[in-house]
Amino acid sequence: MRNSGMGGMGRNRTSGKEGSGPSGQCVCVKCNYTSPKKRGAPCMDEKCPHCGAVLLRKDGTHYNKAVNK
Repeated sequence: MRNSGMGGMGRNRTSGKEGSGPSGQCVCVKCNYTSPKKRGAPCMDEKCPHCGAVLLRKDGTHYNKAVNK
């Protein structure tokens, strides 16, 4: 077995980003609209059908920053 010195390197680790998995909720932080997360599609690629704001993944980094302002 070859050791590259980068132990624990698995899927999505080479770019420094980790996915949060396929499940979860997309949330509008302006009007609290929620929808189920679609597999393979980031929440930020969708807009709220009620107010037009960008949806954020609940408990994701961007969501937590927006809520904790």
